[in-house]
Amino acid sequence: WSNLFGSNEVPAVMTEAYGALAFTVTGDQLVATGSFSNLSSALATQIAGGVHLHIASPGSNGGVAIVLNPTVDVDGLNGTFLAVDNTFTLTSEQQTALESGNMYVNIHSANFQGGELRGQVLAPGRTVFRAHLAAANEIPLTTSLASGQILLTLTDTDLIVTGRFGGLESDIAIAIAGGIHLHSAVAGNNGGVVIPLTIDIDADNRGATVEAISNTYPLTPDIEEALFNRGFYVNIHTLDNQSGELRGQVLPECQYVLTAPLTGTQEIPDVSTSAYGMIKLEVSGNRAIASGSFSNLSSTLNTGIAGGAHIHMGLPGQTGGVVFLLASETDADLLNGVFRPAANTYTLDAGQRAALRARGMYVNIHSLTNAGGELRGNLMGESANYFFAPLSGVSEAVPVNTAARGMIAMEANAGASVAVGSFANLSSPLATAVAGGAHLHTGFAGQGGPILQLLNVDEPGTSGVFAAANNRFQLSSGALDTLRERMVYVNIH
Repeated sequence: WSNLFGSNEVPAVMTEAYGALAFTVTGDQLVATGSFSNLSSALATQIAGGVHLHIASPGSNGGVAIVLNPTVDVDGLNGTFLAVDNTFTLTSEQQTALESGNMYVNIHSANFQGGELRGQVLAPGRTVFRAHLAAANEIPLTTSLASGQILLTLTDTDLIVTGRFGGLESDIAIAIAGGIHLHSAVAGNNGGVVIPLTIDIDADNRGATVEAISNTYPLTPDIEEALFNRGFYVNIHTLDNQSGELRGQVLPECQYVLTAPLTGTQEIPDVSTSAYGMIKLEVSGNRAIASGSFSNLSSTLNTGIAGGAHIHMGLPGQTGGVVFLLASETDADLLNGVFRPAANTYTLDAGQRAALRARGMYVNIHSLTNAGGELRGNLMGESANYFFAPLSGVSEAVPVNTAARGMIAMEANAGASVAVGSFANLSSPLATAVAGGAHLHTGFAGQGGPILQLLNVDEPGTSGVFAAANNRFQLSSGALDTLRERMVYVNIH
């Protein structure tokens, strides 16, 4: 069986498409049936038909093993797999891959030619959880571009862990109980080791595979309860980042996940605080589930403001009204809190779903001292790294006295990167004649530098927005390194 979601892609894709395939194996004969729906663009049939079975473990990409043959609607957005068109004879290598969980379905579309929908082929009747491994999930954050994915599947009696990660920036710290563990804590918090995982380490010690045969554990009621409460994460420790270079919160399978790293610098105006936190939002159809935490507020949670924590409407740099209340379990001092999934489940309408995909909602945590908000984070797509640029005149190499303000947030990946945000109150309209008027430049703070990437502004004037759909681009490895070295700035002319 294979559940098809964009969140299973490497890197993850934010899409409302979905699907599923069932596989019947008799001897060396494989029969595939199923369907997919609601692709964001037409099936990329020029890519060997557009749908394939690949051989690779979760968290890695592999070559095509079998070309599947869907019957596709005229618009190319939906399709079905009929048994008569999808019966194949397996090689011994393919049989081994299928039996070991190292085969996946990939559906390629015009918008996502690397794949819009993906699903690992697993034994039926299992509950599947997923951990998207990224430096952006670490507390504190790192800026590694390493990546990976871990699947945790539940049978009636066992917890089975499989997956793959690679591209680490230093060697795996095997002296730290093997270097990879399942820890106990919600997003935004750190916790103790629950299960040390066993890995097959690559020759360069910068990646590894997690095989089911070495990582099958008894499923206890406590472990099962913690999984459904989003209370586990996978952490990979390296020599240069001994507290963790890659981390992934263990969440149930869903269409896509958004992450809000909570900081004071994203507030409008920005807030100087040592508080921190993170929210994960799982979206499937019209249902959203939030979980996570905040810690170390400078003053107590302002529960008088509709409970003190909310999801608001607004792009980075904008403030907007409350869309959903967030219910938190707080410590007695009201400085720390946890958001449990059971208390934070919501029904979304079409406009809210569109706003989430546009990164147009943010989390805000209000405290007594900072009633407008002490911690804020826009809900962003799953990414290796997040970067933020608060926009002001005083940040210019020659400071400018202006009331204009704004914010850019970036999802930075070795694949596609995304910029989103807004600006307002320019003293005169955007100078679109200057290569569009808004750019990423290379240079340290206080320096000018050349244009690295043009940014596209919707409805430019004295204000404007950077829509995620219009600001998706691929940065070279050198440009990504420059970004990680804090040598990239946003300039609005």
